Amino acid sequence: MSAFVSVAELIRGGNLESVHHGVAVAVGPSGDVVYELGDASFATYPRSALKPIQALHLIESGAFAARGLTSEHVAIACASHMGEPFHAQLVSGWLDQLALGPEHLACGPTYPLDPSSAHAAIRAFEPSSVWHNCSGKHTGFLCVAQHMGWSVHGYEEFEHPAQIHYREVLAEFFPEPAALQWGRDDCTLPAPAMTMGQMAHAMSQFAQGASSRPARADAIVSVHDAMRAFPLLVDGTGGLTPDLVAATGGDVIVKVGAEGYLAGFVPRLGLGFALKVADGNGRARRVFTVRVLEQIGALRGLHADALRKLRAHPVHDSRGERVGELRAV
Repeated sequence: MSAFVSVAELIRGGNLESVHHGVAVAVGPSGDVVYELGDASFATYPRSALKPIQALHLIESGAFAARGLTSEHVAIACASHMGEPFHAQLVSGWLDQLALGPEHLACGPTYPLDPSSAHAAIRAFEPSSVWHNCSGKHTGFLCVAQHMGWSVHGYEEFEHPAQIHYREVLAEFFPEPAALQWGRDDCTLPAPAMTMGQMAHAMSQFAQGASSRPARADAIVSVHDAMRAFPLLVDGTGGLTPDLVAATGGDVIVKVGAEGYLAGFVPRLGLGFALKVADGNGRARRVFTVRVLEQIGALRGLHADALRKLRAHPVHDSRGERVGELRAV
């Protein structure tokens, strides 16, 4: 646990019940580390936090323009969504446009993460790959593969042209991509491991729209705009992404990853950051993120009511009565 420090605690009846540890790093526009909590050299898998970078190939390849796609498609390609009806409808419609179906999604069938949507799906006895929280990203890969004339089968394999192209994009943000260690995500796609400092640096580049290629710089800004305009598609009702976008007027954009990971960027400040809850429990991520954003000055000037709403994380009993709170250390 030497890489981590205490970041959040659960208080019940005035007593400490649980503690979460974590690590966080922020990098400014000059490329310097401006904030470090824990060990920035700790390496792990950002997983879904990399989706904004993965979405660039959708625009760069020409598939976005050729297929007449909108910013909503870019947002869902960046998403770890809740499987709410508006998520499923957008993915289904996109697949229809490609003359493909849920069976072409390598992420596999599941039920929605959104409880009410899950109850409806369970009543129908029909899990679907469309409801998988990564279905938008996978549809983006299918769209690029089809546009480029590549096979839509096996697009999740490491040596498929779609994944090779993604690694070429990734090299823009990670100077030594060959040194990255690769695993496999739960949604079946290849997943690179990197240090927290590397990810924060990449997010700083992303915040600035920095690229040696003008077309890629434009694509980065398009991803900014899509995530800012459609945060509910990127996340879901009650999610941290729409709450932060609403509270900050789009100044702060974040993307969650699995196992308590989160990365984000503040285009106005050219600032990028990454954080990870050590035990992988996502419940601590909100209060941890808000505290980090406060400490790096990204929430400065935010209205007190908006900040109070972001900080709040009460714990309720089975009757809905408040019995404690999860708070940042």
